[in-house]
Amino acid sequence: SDYGVPQNRERIIIIGRKLDYFPRSSFKRKTVIEAIGDLPLFENNLNAHILFDTTPKVVEKIKNLPQGGKLSKNFNFCRQRLYAYTQSKTIVTQPLYIHPFYHRFLTPRELARLQSFPDSFKFCGTKNEMVKQIGNAVPPLMAEAVAKQILEVESKWNRLEKLLFL
Repeated sequence: SDYGVPQNRERIIIIGRKLDYFPRSSFKRKTVIEAIGDLPLFENNLNAHILFDTTPKVVEKIKNLPQGGKLSKNFNFCRQRLYAYTQSKTIVTQPLYIHPFYHRFLTPRELARLQSFPDSFKFCGTKNEMVKQIGNAVPPLMAEAVAKQILEVESKWNRLEKLLFL
């Protein structure tokens, strides 16, 4: 409405330069099992490696679930067992994924690893609050790569500007 638009609606405007900001991949793609395979079956003192309570009936269903299998056919990826040797599906704000080998849902720590959080990162709150924090987060390694690329491109641009406008 500040600019003559007949709406009372806030907008976010992002202004950028048309430069090669997105970093090129420099990593071998990591699989689910490479990311979480060294974590124990049971809870331990590692921050957020806390099991979700699961009824015996659901555990029995999980036992018969192959990798990629879903507990419910009615939804796209609801309560799905992850494939061990591929990349994870998108981490969301609910504990929907099942361990590739263990008959349980992934712990918040396992989900955090799939988002690339280091084990030293501490999460607070209940298990569900931790999962929500993890699912809403930008993966730290991706954020770091993008930040480094922005710094590199900006540094080159600044050197070029100095050469051209001195």
